Amino acid sequence: TNRTQRITVRHRGATRTLERNPQGRWTLATGTQGVIRSSEAIEELTYRLGELRAVWWTDRGEINRASYGLSNDGLHLLIDLKIGERTQTLDLEFGGWAPSKFPYALTILEGQPVVFEFPLQLFWLLQRDLGILPGARPGEP
Repeated sequence: TNRTQRITVRHRGATRTLERNPQGRWTLATGTQGVIRSSEAIEELTYRLGELRAVWWTDRGEINRASYGLSNDGLHLLIDLKIGERTQTLDLEFGGWAPSKFPYALTILEGQPVVFEFPLQLFWLLQRDLGILPGARPGEP
């Protein structure tokens, strides 16, 4: 959690960036509009994202993005971690709904794209705490 420095949310052409200050409080980056519901909620969310476990691994390698509801304008998170003197960016992209009723997500592991089913409760917390449009569903343009 303490390594997370910035979270950028892209969705439906809008971008919102949250930054963690040296005191551990989350604020909106300069030029970003919106409201942070609770800095503590963002801290909890970053902790839960750090403990993320796939519900089900679905696909790996070259994938048919459309078959998982992944689109350029869908919900996309970029999470910047401070590791020593460098920054590593983790990329998490959301697609449509799996038959199991969990949202599909895509990330890069060992240099390859992987698709997995994302935990539903964490998905709803992510939407609520990052200020994503109410009722937004993965894969919706």
